[in-house]
Amino acid sequence: FEAPYKYLYIPTQKANKATVLKRISRDSIVEKVKLFDMWASREGYWENIKPGKYRIEKGMGIKEIVTLLQNGRQHPAKLSLIKLRTLNELGMAIRQVIEADSSTVMDAVMKPENLQKNNLTTANWSAYVLPGSYEVLWTDHPDTIVKKLLDYRNNWWQQENRTGLAEALGYSPEGIHTLASIVEEETNDPEDRKL
Repeated sequence: FEAPYKYLYIPTQKANKATVLKRISRDSIVEKVKLFDMWASREGYWENIKPGKYRIEKGMGIKEIVTLLQNGRQHPAKLSLIKLRTLNELGMAIRQVIEADSSTVMDAVMKPENLQKNNLTTANWSAYVLPGSYEVLWTDHPDTIVKKLLDYRNNWWQQENRTGLAEALGYSPEGIHTLASIVEEETNDPEDRKL
């Protein structure tokens, strides 16, 4: 192929030989699909297919590709969370980078255990997600991603006693987040955003 790389997606529900061969052929991942099939058989790949999103670099040989797939070395996806206003926006952002469907993603976001454990409501959820980029895998379950987001947020506020600093100013972490989002939205001066 001409591009510097291509992605090979192996879905969890269809992680079988027929699907892998079809996608490798359809996406022109390798020229000699029969040779790929023979090498994969020889290496025992067909007995343990790992679903995922795999980055296949231009010039990779069949042996390298089979090894990559056998080891399940997925290419991470970047989940960018900037200016989230609603739970639906959070769900759509997660859905864009993982395999799970929208319903499964929203079920994880709205899961009562997640809400109760973190004192969340549908109204304050967005204040609990710190803006930034998070690394996830295409096959990560939405529950795993929600936990990662909440753990990151909780760890961030515990570092350097940030919660105590916010409270000393008369704010909760959610209040600081809300104030920061207003400043971010309303100012054109990058210096103001540092405050």
